[in-house]
Amino acid sequence: MRFIFKKVSGMSTFIFPLNFKSKAKYVNTIFCYSSFKKNMTNQNVNNEQQQCSDAVQDILSVKILGPERISYVIKTYNELYENTNYEPYGPIGDFFLLYIKLCDFYSLVKRSEVVKNALEEFNQINHLSTSNIIKWLVKYEDEGLYIRDTVSRTKVENYDELLNGSILLDAEFDIRIVINNYIPHIDFANTFNKYYDSTMDKYRTDSDEETYIECGVEYYKSNNEQRRLLNFVRHLINAPIDEVFLT
Repeated sequence: MRFIFKKVSGMSTFIFPLNFKSKAKYVNTIFCYSSFKKNMTNQNVNNEQQQCSDAVQDILSVKILGPERISYVIKTYNELYENTNYEPYGPIGDFFLLYIKLCDFYSLVKRSEVVKNALEEFNQINHLSTSNIIKWLVKYEDEGLYIRDTVSRTKVENYDELLNGSILLDAEFDIRIVINNYIPHIDFANTFNKYYDSTMDKYRTDSDEETYIECGVEYYKSNNEQRRLLNFVRHLINAPIDEVFLT
């Protein structure tokens, strides 16, 4: 007679007596269960690969993408993107590459109203004094940092040099993005870039802590908090920021 012991909270616990035949049956049951789990895992991977392959075919079925088509792709395949385990190769890798790159353009379109307001407010500044420019930079710091990083990542900043008003999404795929809708975002990024870094460098203190950059945003290494322009120029701002702009 032999016995099976099981670890429970670090202690060996008796379960039941086991002869050779019952042991063979028990081991076979465990093996079958393990094989079942492995088969289910393989089946899930195959299903994900097929779904991603179908999604890639659908995305590539339209060769020139405008905002409406990009919005359709992002919303249609968001659940697939969220629930699929990433692989850097095959149909899953292709799907992730296309989806993530399209997300950049989608996020720019979602910020179109902010960009419009920011450019209008910049043009409404009574005079481009240092104080007024600083207040504009402080107000749009988060959007400015994100948009300029995304514009750079999508490579649309040199739109006047592109043929047919479109840009290739990725060298591996024959699919292009219409960029007319992103010209305001480029103008905003260029305006923000013209003043932001030089202003930050001018007013940051010698005791400023060491930082690192992630997605175009600077964070302090000591506490991972974002380094903000307002922390260095607060003493230069007299009126509330919104009072600088006409309504």
